[in-house]
Amino acid sequence: IYIGEQIITIAMALIVSVMLRNFVFVLVKMIGIMAGYLYNAEPIRLKRRGLWNPVMNSIRMGFVPGLIGYLAVHQGRISAGGWMLLIGMTLATMGRIGFWVTVMDRDEDAAEGIHTPSVLYGPRNVMWIAIGVLALASVLTASGLAVLFGPWAAVGVIGGLGGLAYRITLAQRTPDDRAAVDLLRTRKVIRTERLWDKALYGAVIAVGIVHLLMAA
Repeated sequence: IYIGEQIITIAMALIVSVMLRNFVFVLVKMIGIMAGYLYNAEPIRLKRRGLWNPVMNSIRMGFVPGLIGYLAVHQGRISAGGWMLLIGMTLATMGRIGFWVTVMDRDEDAAEGIHTPSVLYGPRNVMWIAIGVLALASVLTASGLAVLFGPWAAVGVIGGLGGLAYRITLAQRTPDDRAAVDLLRTRKVIRTERLWDKALYGAVIAVGIVHLLMAA
């Protein structure tokens, strides 16, 4: 199934590249495939190699799809504001998936010898690292939106700021590593985090839609 999905997405990237006469889409897609291979494939498997885990996750789940989407909408070109927004959203992926999520999987990863950030640096430390990364992501996202659409568009970061504030309260409630792992595994926390993640992307998309309506 995975191979089939990749073949389809490569074909779609090739079609878009031909239509826009810009083959950067295929190149970016190949970068994403390579990142996924390096993340999962033995004996390299960067998933188990400390900080390479969040780096690869942010590339394949944040940077690559974000860049493809942006280039498709902007005829294969990306501006300074676009880069700021893209890097901000990529860092948001790194903070959420590359750092924060590894906390709840810490026990299983440690047992299997997978050296994620939480295994190496401790769950509570990683929670605060993730918060720092997410804070930087919010600044870049707001700045990118403001450069692209005007100062009003910075409101699109409200979803990210809400999720950031929620995660700060969670970190403050954890006195030790065991408490951090147990808290992030609770259904209520998982459901709430998913809602804030939707708000993060939803707010950015909403700003884009409003901009299009205003420009029409």
